[in-house]
Amino acid sequence: MHLSMWNLEFRQDLLLEREDIVKCIEGDILDVNQIMRELAAVVYQQGDTLNTIDSHIENVHGNVELGAQELIKGSNYQSKYRRKVFILLLLAIIVVVILIIVLVTKLS
Repeated sequence: MHLSMWNLEFRQDLLLEREDIVKCIEGDILDVNQIMRELAAVVYQQGDTLNTIDSHIENVHGNVELGAQELIKGSNYQSKYRRKVFILLLLAIIVVVILIIVLVTKLS
């Protein structure tokens, strides 16, 4: 009888020890669960940030393409402007030469 009492106490001690271990594991699982929730929140927030960055990159890409097109237009306008200035300068020189010829012939 004494042996069975001791056996019962031993088993009870084992059960209490297992219960403590299970409670400890339960606490660890709850901690891991909390960490996973916080991690999910951070990932979600960073996902929004990445989406915003991606959107900005797409906008910048479009703006760069439009800027390149505007630079090409500007270059064309500048070439046309130079051509017009050259023609006007050439006409002015021709007019001056004609005036000089007319003045020289009248004075002689």
